[in-house]
Amino acid sequence: MGSHKSQYGIPLSALALNSNNSPSKAHFSRLMKQQYNTIEGLNQSWQTNFESWSEFDSGVELQTLTDNIVADLSTMLYEFGRQYFVIVNQAMEQYMPNHLYMGVRFADWGMTPELRQAAAEIADVVSYNYYKEVINDDFWQFLAEVDKPTIIGEFHNGSLDSGLLNPGLIHASDQKDRGKNTLNTSTVRLITRILSAHIGSNTLTRHLLGEHLTVKITTSVLSR
Repeated sequence: MGSHKSQYGIPLSALALNSNNSPSKAHFSRLMKQQYNTIEGLNQSWQTNFESWSEFDSGVELQTLTDNIVADLSTMLYEFGRQYFVIVNQAMEQYMPNHLYMGVRFADWGMTPELRQAAAEIADVVSYNYYKEVINDDFWQFLAEVDKPTIIGEFHNGSLDSGLLNPGLIHASDQKDRGKNTLNTSTVRLITRILSAHIGSNTLTRHLLGEHLTVKITTSVLSR
């Protein structure tokens, strides 16, 4: 996930704000007050020296992230993500009842365990975008922990030997190589946990975006 500062950028940025100006900071402050009760308890855990909760509420910037701070930042990020999914789910129930909430199509490079957990608790299906040559087992081990219906919203690889003259984001040597990548043994083993993988796009559906790609399973066909 990279550095702690990048993984927990949302709660760290919120903590630097005044609780009166940020609902997220106000919620995070309440969480810490419930957990530690006194500012001395927080200071002992975090190895900090805040003089009062008022100082904490006014905005703090953390330069050193101890293990205990990271644990609390993890809780904050989970709470932030869960609230997001709750709000969207409530809107879905109000304006689109009897439809599945399919999540947010996490980018494989940007999702965190906290946000995956939050999504799994609220969404009907957890969705991901995954632009790699193949769907490999190692990356998807977390699905056993999420234990939720899963769909890959975007996945493709293309080549230039046939069809449109754009192989997309992930390149294969030819159509045979594309087939091998798409139907590799790891993909077959994962099928028990992944519902489906959308493989886009084509001229008719994405023409305004300029995405005329040879990435579909079937050949593009233009009819009169």
